[in-house]
Amino acid sequence: MPLLGPEQVKDFGRYGAVGLEMAALVFVGVKIGEWADTRFGTEKIFTLVGVLLGIAAGFYSLIKLTRRANRVAEERSPDDGTAPDPESKDSGG
Repeated sequence: MPLLGPEQVKDFGRYGAVGLEMAALVFVGVKIGEWADTRFGTEKIFTLVGVLLGIAAGFYSLIKLTRRANRVAEERSPDDGTAPDPESKDSGG
C-alpha cells in the first residue's frame, strides 16, 4: 500500500515548486534590473526595483496557488453539514 495517493503526490509537487518559482522570479527581476542599470548607467536603482518586482510577482503567484488549493480542497470535501457551526454557540443563559 503506497504512503501517498496520486492526488497527494500531485499536491506535493505543486507546493514544492512554489519556492523554486519565487526564487526564479526574483532572479529574473535582478537580471533585468542589472541590465537596465548598465544600459542607463545608474547605480543599482533598477536592480532594487527588479528585486522588489520579483518578490511581488512571487507573492502574487503564491496567493494564486493558495486560492486554487483552497478551491480544490473544498471540492474534495464538500460541506455535508456534520461540522458544528462555530458562530452558533449556545450562550448558556
